[in-house]
Amino acid sequence: MLDESMRGSSLGHISYEVDRGERVAAQLVTYTCNDGHFTTIPFAINAEEIPDIWNCHCGKKSGRPGVEVLDTPKVSKRRSHYAIVRERRTEEELAQIFIAKLAEMHNPDAQRTA
Repeated sequence: MLDESMRGSSLGHISYEVDRGERVAAQLVTYTCNDGHFTTIPFAINAEEIPDIWNCHCGKKSGRPGVEVLDTPKVSKRRSHYAIVRERRTEEELAQIFIAKLAEMHNPDAQRTA
């Protein structure tokens, strides 16, 4: 048996590209959304491409200074059955149908089937 144990490292939590304690030069880019939130992201000095638009923590898009950010259109939520019926019928028609169904439920002869 060997007197020394084997050394290893776990996968992924240590980067071997930069020595420990050595700092990488970074530039800070600030993004602002239409609600006035600021998000500052560090990028490397030699980054080839820095995005003009970034996602804000509030869920909207934010942009760098001088970049116009257009509001994304709101996605319609699922409509309920009642909302769909209200598009097709007026309040008076719905009231008439409701009264007819109530009368049908209270009439025991109408509920029997032959």
